[in-house]
Amino acid sequence: MEPGELQDLVRRGEDSYTEFERGTIHPDDLAASIVAFANSGGRVLVLGVEDDRRVVGVADADATMRLVDNVSYQNVEPPLLCLQEKVMIGDRTVLVVRVPKGPERPYRTNRGGYYVRTSSGRRQATREKLMRLYHTALAVFPDELPVPGTGVRHPMWGTLRNSSAAITPWPLRTRVWASSNC
Repeated sequence: MEPGELQDLVRRGEDSYTEFERGTIHPDDLAASIVAFANSGGRVLVLGVEDDRRVVGVADADATMRLVDNVSYQNVEPPLLCLQEKVMIGDRTVLVVRVPKGPERPYRTNRGGYYVRTSSGRRQATREKLMRLYHTALAVFPDELPVPGTGVRHPMWGTLRNSSAAITPWPLRTRVWASSNC
């Protein structure tokens, strides 16, 4: 990221896709921010900028980068790779952390907290939001979930097996045939 791009980002302020953190941050807060971004579509965490948009920089950029690496691997479950970049604004170093939309959602902190990103910051994920995250990430859809009381020995199974062979494409017919022999 170029310094001019970062200055534009700072001018626009925080939103659903951007969060500012001062130069020092507690690992638990950093983990919660990373988890919230990973569960909500990703984007940018800027370390070294105050909430009021003042650029304060980070004291030791390399140590802060190691902290982000350690937190993203040890305090985020499952571990997540965050891309980091040092950007100089004047004589201050700002760390831009790009958090991807997590491919293994939902993510949580090592303390068990599930977070999502909102326009005003982050909040704990509700039960319903967690269900949606599981459904979208694992491609688990309600019509594919098992229905209690049904199975191979269900009274309608013979009718369904016989009729599905005539209308089902070949790969699924094979699967139905294989499961009927179980």
